Amino acid sequence: MSDSVALVVDNSLSMRRYIRAILRDELDFQETHEAASTDDALRFLAANPAVKWVFSAWEMSGASSRDFLGNLRSRFAHCQDAHIVLITAREEVLAREIAIREQVSDFLCKPFSPDQLVQKVRRLAGLVERRGAERFHPSVPCEIDIGFDPFHVYAAELVDISITGCRVKTSSLNPRSGQVNDLATITLQPPHRDPLPLNGRVKRMEAGDCSRDAFGCVQIAFEFIHADAEQKATLARYLASCPGHGSGAV
Repeated sequence: MSDSVALVVDNSLSMRRYIRAILRDELDFQETHEAASTDDALRFLAANPAVKWVFSAWEMSGASSRDFLGNLRSRFAHCQDAHIVLITAREEVLAREIAIREQVSDFLCKPFSPDQLVQKVRRLAGLVERRGAERFHPSVPCEIDIGFDPFHVYAAELVDISITGCRVKTSSLNPRSGQVNDLATITLQPPHRDPLPLNGRVKRMEAGDCSRDAFGCVQIAFEFIHADAEQKATLARYLASCPGHGSGAV
């Protein structure tokens, strides 16, 4: 997050300082700024196109929060792809309804812990990274050793892969096994190369059609986690060798 610039908009000085301290100390934001009203926030955004994160209270003085949020994307081109996180004292059900109606990126209900804010920011940053990652379809064999089933290593086939994660297909897993967020080791077995083990977390599981594809009974999407520098470099070299690399193919 070292290249991120944020604006915190809240009437409360203590809340502004609280959020800015988390962004700076826990998430290493490059710059954090604050505004005590929506009017001040609009003036600041007009002069600072580098802002890509806005943390805004719903209960604000000055222009209404609804008008403020509407102005962000209609008036400022640099806010079209900005992350807007709504901060509100409303209960979660109402906060969710407001967030959906106002089309913001996410929301937090006061009071919230530093960990809750950190998780929101990392989730939103991860979504952008995964959506922007170029995916390849090498169809090479691999093995998956999933934490929920420690006594089985499943043969699988790599469906697609990017620098942030991969999707595999495998035969049916044990009944009642497999949950989102389970941890796993995915060992790629590219031809003429050493196996490449990667740590992953299950993001999605889908049943396939076993009658058409013996390997297609279950497709599992993994997010890569805890990769060290050597693993990242090896994965990058592997992706660079995939057919279509550099041509924009996915």
